[in-house]
Amino acid sequence: MTNEISESKKQNFDDIDISLEWNSTSSLMLDLSSYNCGKCSFCGQWTTDREKTNAIEGICNGSTIDGRLFCDECLPNNHRWAL
Repeated sequence: MTNEISESKKQNFDDIDISLEWNSTSSLMLDLSSYNCGKCSFCGQWTTDREKTNAIEGICNGSTIDGRLFCDECLPNNHRWAL
């Protein structure tokens, strides 16, 4: 799978050829008891609480409201981490 997603891709936008090249690949086993992460209470997407320490770079921003973790897409529109 890593080889497949790491291959360079060519795209054409408005008659301009653009080459998208692989930069890096990494993985992390998400562990609720060890990391600042969890699944969104609404949609189930993995997210990290940006308002707490040790937020995980590379996964969805989120925040906890009334004890429930929400991803950036499910947070209220006026929340600082909402999309």
